[in-house]
Amino acid sequence: MKIFLAYRFIGEDIGELSDNLEKIRAGLEGAGHQVLCPFWRHDFFVQQNYDRRQIMEYSHEEID
Repeated sequence: MKIFLAYRFIGEDIGELSDNLEKIRAGLEGAGHQVLCPFWRHDFFVQQNYDRRQIMEYSHEEID
């Protein structure tokens, strides 16, 4: 099953957020799921100069 992880970025400790998302991903992948989360594509989004809307559109395409 594909599972999309949504998260709150603004105001969160980036290190703690990263650690938590990695733990969640490890558990879900260990159970055989495919995990999608735009957090792990941050560098790509910056390189492409994506705005919030473009990130959501990209994420929706990944979900489909």
